[in-house]
Amino acid sequence: METLMDQVRQRVVPIRRTGWTKTLVTLGYETEEEYLKSVIKQVVVGNSDGVKVSTSIMVYGPPGCGKSQLVDKAVKFHEKEHKQALDVVRLEGVYCFSLQDSVMEICNQIIDDDGAMLEGLGQDDSTPFDERLEGILYYLKNKLIETKKSLIIIIDGMEKFIDDSSQRLLYNLFDISANSAFSVPICIIGITTCVDILDSFEKRVRSRFSHRQINLIPKVEFPAYLGWATELLSLSNKKEWNLQVQSLLENKEVIKILRSLYEADRCIGQLKRLLYTATLMCDDTITPASIKDAYTQLFGMQCHVLMALDLPVSELVVLLGIFKKIQRSQQAWQPAEVFEIIKKPYASFQLRKDDFIKTIIKLQDMEIIVPVGGSHQNRCVSNLNESYYKCEISFVEFTEIWKTYPNLPSFFNEFL
Repeated sequence: METLMDQVRQRVVPIRRTGWTKTLVTLGYETEEEYLKSVIKQVVVGNSDGVKVSTSIMVYGPPGCGKSQLVDKAVKFHEKEHKQALDVVRLEGVYCFSLQDSVMEICNQIIDDDGAMLEGLGQDDSTPFDERLEGILYYLKNKLIETKKSLIIIIDGMEKFIDDSSQRLLYNLFDISANSAFSVPICIIGITTCVDILDSFEKRVRSRFSHRQINLIPKVEFPAYLGWATELLSLSNKKEWNLQVQSLLENKEVIKILRSLYEADRCIGQLKRLLYTATLMCDDTITPASIKDAYTQLFGMQCHVLMALDLPVSELVVLLGIFKKIQRSQQAWQPAEVFEIIKKPYASFQLRKDDFIKTIIKLQDMEIIVPVGGSHQNRCVSNLNESYYKCEISFVEFTEIWKTYPNLPSFFNEFL
């Protein structure tokens, strides 16, 4: 019998392949989604003159940012509105290792009533595949013309298609869609994490994608990020479970871990990885301890170290000042004391005291530093001599930061 935890695992399992029905949360890509819908519309419905036009588009973004989900939503919108007017083929770069795999996968997804014919054209024929490719593509084109449908091809993992044989597939598909009386309207949607992927393609393939591109950058704020976690873990009509989820996500330690993950990587894929790993560590309910253990298992470093590694150098220098201050004395310190220590290198960034105050507020929000004693607990630090703080980063963690931070400026070594 399926348990509540099994249901939650199904919601948070980090699957990237397109076409899989998974829990969808709002990722904030409404503008990009509308643009992609308009591109697909030209192929399925037609342009302003009612003429169906073949096109192609590349969708970029870091791993787990929601590229596949964005494409799925846009395609399914048109599938719902124009179900009889299009066929959709989904190719996964990880599984389509060769030109033969890709072509046969396209045929298998489009043609479901000519198994014998397809088998004769396909893998069981003793004739070398390259010699049969022209016949298979001709057969495929005639089938598409016969159905009078537009074709949408989603290639998830486009970076796997840069070898010569896969590029042959792409420009053969472009040939099928070439302007003629019997052209087949085709939309090829490439999905990739490689921002420079077009440099690896031949010119005739590269030119097809150069004018239509979507670059996804997660724009979510932390409260909405917590909302993702709530939505992913919650179950419909399970009030008691949902109250446990609410209590979990209000726990200070859990919030600190999620904040650390958010600062390091705002993609929903990493959040799903964390939550899924945490569910594997529990039988009945997710606990703060399981979230912490999952984080440690996946990312290895302490939360504050990951947060610090994500800071720009202009803000990391404030941490350097804090480190030098607590190195001299373990007592609580005031921001004014830190500012005096870093005044010279800080000025090299053309930053002023106002910028320093903003960084102190940011570090307080991230709980890297916390007010102590009778200091004010709010975010206002208008007077640098007014509040006392302590730092939550240990000397061991500071050592890890200085050792790991990429391209650490030379003046850091002088201070250290």
